[in-house]
Amino acid sequence: MAITTNATLAVPSTGSSTNFTWVNAQVLTSSAQTVGLVGFAGISQVTIYAKTTSVTGTSPTLDLYIQKLLADGLTWQDIAHFSQITSATGRVISMVTGGNKEEAQQSAALAAATVNAVAFGGTWRLNAVIAGTSPSFTLSVYVEAQ
Repeated sequence: MAITTNATLAVPSTGSSTNFTWVNAQVLTSSAQTVGLVGFAGISQVTIYAKTTSVTGTSPTLDLYIQKLLADGLTWQDIAHFSQITSATGRVISMVTGGNKEEAQQSAALAAATVNAVAFGGTWRLNAVIAGTSPSFTLSVYVEAQ
């Protein structure tokens, strides 16, 4: 299952920002990812708001990762992981590009509530890892980029 998105990222001019909806009220019942979204190389800071409006099932959990595409064009690397979502809620991650870091490559393994201080790279995706018995999440994700 893929997460449907029609988002495009228009790199804002210096001193301005762009807002867009990355995921619009999509019902997720199993783990899935968005396609890669190109354009983050020109961004210096970003705020991402993940909102769940309906959560059902027994012990449902949603781990939502922001990942960047590595230089081989095939491998995804975690750069942020929201706190685990288990109910209708809103979570916000604010990030700035930069920093120095060496780490093992990882996909869907970054600790919850973690943001890595790394260069943004050019292409991002959302990776939603869902668990529980008959879980269902209605998810929206909004982005402000500068």
